[in-house]
Amino acid sequence: MTVKTRRVLLGVGILATSAMLLAACGPSKNASTSGTKLDTAELKPYGKYKKPMTFTYGRQQRVKDSLAKGDTLTNNPATRWLKQETNITVKPAWEAADFTQKVSLVMSTGDLPDVMTVYQDQYNQLLQNGLLEDLTTVYKKAASPLVKKNIASYDQDVLKIASQDGKLMAIPSPYPYNEENILWIRKDWLDKLHLPVPETIDDLENVAKQFVDKDVSGTGKTVGITLSPTISGGDGSQMDAGLIFNQYNAFPSHFIKKDGKVVYGSVEPETKQVLQMLARWYKEGIIDKEFATRTDDEKKALLAKNMGIYIAPFWGLDFLNSYEADKNANWIPITGPVKEKGDKFISTHPAPVFRYVVVKKGFAHPEAVMRAINNVTDFLANTGKAAKFRQAEAKKVGMKDVSMDWYLAPIDVQITNAYKNKQGYDQLEKALKTNDPSILPAGGGDTYKDIKAFEKNRDPKGLSAYLGHVGVGASTENDKIDFVDLAYYGNTKTMVQKGANLKKLEDETFIKIIMGQAPISSFDTFVTQWKAQGGTDALKEVQTAVDKGQVQ
Repeated sequence: MTVKTRRVLLGVGILATSAMLLAACGPSKNASTSGTKLDTAELKPYGKYKKPMTFTYGRQQRVKDSLAKGDTLTNNPATRWLKQETNITVKPAWEAADFTQKVSLVMSTGDLPDVMTVYQDQYNQLLQNGLLEDLTTVYKKAASPLVKKNIASYDQDVLKIASQDGKLMAIPSPYPYNEENILWIRKDWLDKLHLPVPETIDDLENVAKQFVDKDVSGTGKTVGITLSPTISGGDGSQMDAGLIFNQYNAFPSHFIKKDGKVVYGSVEPETKQVLQMLARWYKEGIIDKEFATRTDDEKKALLAKNMGIYIAPFWGLDFLNSYEADKNANWIPITGPVKEKGDKFISTHPAPVFRYVVVKKGFAHPEAVMRAINNVTDFLANTGKAAKFRQAEAKKVGMKDVSMDWYLAPIDVQITNAYKNKQGYDQLEKALKTNDPSILPAGGGDTYKDIKAFEKNRDPKGLSAYLGHVGVGASTENDKIDFVDLAYYGNTKTMVQKGANLKKLEDETFIKIIMGQAPISSFDTFVTQWKAQGGTDALKEVQTAVDKGQVQ
């Protein structure tokens, strides 16, 4: 196996949206060289414009609860920092709850804002229709050292992914490593039944079965393991069964390389093997009988009293409700389970590039966008002058550091080091072990105190910080994890046109097999149908893309 995996999601929503975008944009055309004449005097990472600089920004609607009292989307510590350092104001052109639909609409009307942060399919459509500014020179001359350093920390060439014909057409926002799913389990329930922490899939099966059979919750309604109705493919998404499939070298909903050729994991025999096992688990009551029909909120509610096993990344702490319901609740993260004792835990990373900051073709000052990104990156990194500014802003509202969420910054973008989670964990763990918070960066002291308070007397104020920290620890044990490279992460013409129906066929088949509503032999029928209904064409297109060196 090779290292550093990425993902491709063939979600119904994503593919349906892609089809809508294609229809809205009409025939595609190659991106052409911009006619914008750059202001060479301003091609620099930092500095304050002599005259106020404003550009419009199309925003995805976000929760604003983290803003301090009196602050708004256009007047908060991040916007004030940007204005102070650059004289730049980012003016929201609009804020859309249905961001994908809004982007489709402005593309069809030609009423694009100066800047947007878009997802893969939207970036593809903007690029194909020649609507984007060439940012090659802007990045080379005006990206800050920190931005360049962070971009270079990824194993994949994310600048190449955001380029066409050698021209950089967007500033990529990469997905940091170690945010994949791990297994969470209630240690207090294990102790109650005198069970060891599960290491292997067989161990997990035994634990889940005993949890259910012995009604460890005492409610009469103990649930073993619940899953997402899309079964697998949502790497880093709660309740995704990929965590189980992967241990058998099965990668549903992903394009992988096998024996030198691209294959689609959902139609491979390894997937059939795991489906057969999950069907047995369902029959024996290990898997939630209502996993296909319960809403996510209903499933998360089970975590309070009824369920003690959960698949989630380190930040997916949906089980905090159990600590309110039971003073003895004690969830622990596991870097696993593995297929056999001594194996490495097989996992996948998300796509190399999560989103793209794009600039409308013809915008007069693309260097201002880069400068804004530089300053937002500094602000979010809590470094240098930005750290002192944050402290001063926090002091105004009686806090030690700014608490606003990163996505409420003037430009909704994160460009972090690929290994930020591992670096942050190691730093905090050292501080905790040596009782020395002075070694932590600005703002780290509060997290340190919260964790210490929880460890000492289970102070609920420190619960999230504590669980997040131990979760990152389990997620970053890289010597115990085998990351498998996927072949391709994007969509092709056939996937856009037929992917939603193919995914529907896949999900329905897998659910029926698991729930015992269809025999395991129906998997073979599914494979035949998948290939006939467009899967074969999609595979050929992906193989062609991969042969050309394309990855996303």
